[in-house]
Amino acid sequence: MKLRTPDYYDSFACIADRCPDTCCQGWAIVVDEESYVNFQSIPGPIGERLRSALQDQDGEHILTCRPDGRCRMLDDDGLCSLQRACGEGALCQVCDRFPRFVTQVGLNQEWGLSLSCPEAARLILTRQEPVTFVRSENDDRTIVCHDVDPDFYFNLKQARDRVISLLQDRTLPLPRRVLGLDLLADRLQRTRRRFCPRSMEQVLSDGLPTGKNDFGPGTLAQRRWLLRWLLERPSRRADWHPRLKQALDALDALEASAYTAALSAEFARYCENFDGLQEQFLVYYVNKYLIRACFDGDILGALRYSMASWACVRTLAYAQWVQGVDPAQDRWDTVTPPDWLTICQQYAAETENDEAGCAALFEALGKRSRRQMRRLLSIDGL
Repeated sequence: MKLRTPDYYDSFACIADRCPDTCCQGWAIVVDEESYVNFQSIPGPIGERLRSALQDQDGEHILTCRPDGRCRMLDDDGLCSLQRACGEGALCQVCDRFPRFVTQVGLNQEWGLSLSCPEAARLILTRQEPVTFVRSENDDRTIVCHDVDPDFYFNLKQARDRVISLLQDRTLPLPRRVLGLDLLADRLQRTRRRFCPRSMEQVLSDGLPTGKNDFGPGTLAQRRWLLRWLLERPSRRADWHPRLKQALDALDALEASAYTAALSAEFARYCENFDGLQEQFLVYYVNKYLIRACFDGDILGALRYSMASWACVRTLAYAQWVQGVDPAQDRWDTVTPPDWLTICQQYAAETENDEAGCAALFEALGKRSRRQMRRLLSIDGL
C-alpha cells in the first residue's frame, strides 16, 4: 500500500473531556457490521444501554442521540461510557477513527485529520510553516476498486501538488493567490478530456494567473447567496444558523455604512495577520477535495468549494470583527479579534460532514458564472 499523510498527522492526540466541541454530539453514528455484532454480546447494564441506543435506518445501524444532540453513550463528564467500561477496542470504526479520514484508490491511501475536530483544527491551522506531505509504503495489499482512469488519477495528483505549492507562494498576497486559483481552476477543468502531463504543464507552467479582476467592482450579492445557501441546510449546532444570520446582517450594515471603505480597508489589513492560518485552511481543502475529482472529473467544483469555503470563513470573521468597531471615532485598536479557529472548525463541522450538502454545493458552485465566482472571491476588504 502506498500511503500519503500530512506532516502533522502523527502529532494528533484526542483531548477527550477537555474538548470544547465533542465529536460525540450533533450527528447519528453509523455502526459497521462487525462492531454491531460485537455490541450484541456486551453483557450487563452497559450492553443494555448500548443496544437500546441502536436503531436500523435505511439499511444501516445507527447509534442515536439524546434529544439534546449528545450521543446516548456519552456521560455527563464528557467521556464515553462504552470506552470506559470495555476499552478503546470496543468502539465502532467511526468512533475509533475520527477525526482521521482516508481516501483510497486502488493501492493508494491518503490519510488526514478533519478540521471539524477542534484539536485537529488547532494543530493544522496554527502551524507557521507550510505543510508538507509524507509518502511511505506498507505491506497491506487491500485494494479498493473504483472506475478511475489511472492516467487521469496520476496527473491529477501531480496537478494537486503544483496547486498546493502555488498556494504556498508567500511572495504573493493571499487574496491574489485565491483569485489566481479561480482562473487556474477553470483552465484545469477545460483540460479534463485531454488531461496528460503535457496539457497539465501548459496550464501550470506559468504559476498562478495574477491578472487584474476583469469583472468590475465586487458586490456583496455572491457572499449573501452563499450564506443563504448554507442557511437552507440542516445544522449540527444550535448556534450555527444564528452565526450565518449575523453575518448576513453584518453585510447589510456594511453596505449601508458611511464608513464602508474604511471598514473594508481596515479589515483587509487586519486579515493579513492571519494569512498563514487562511493559507493552511485553503491547502487543507484543496488537498482533501481535489483528489476526489478522480471519481467524477469535477476539478472545478472541488477547487471552487475550497475557495468558497475560504470566502465564507472570511465573511464570518468579518461579522464577528465588526461588532467591536467604532469607525466614527476611528478606533480599530480596541476591536476584539475574531476566533478564527472556532469559525473554521465550526464551518468544517457543519459542511464537510454533510455529504449530500457537499455534493449539492459542488454542483451549485460549478454552475456559477466566472463573473459571479470572481465577485464571490474579490469583495474589497473581505
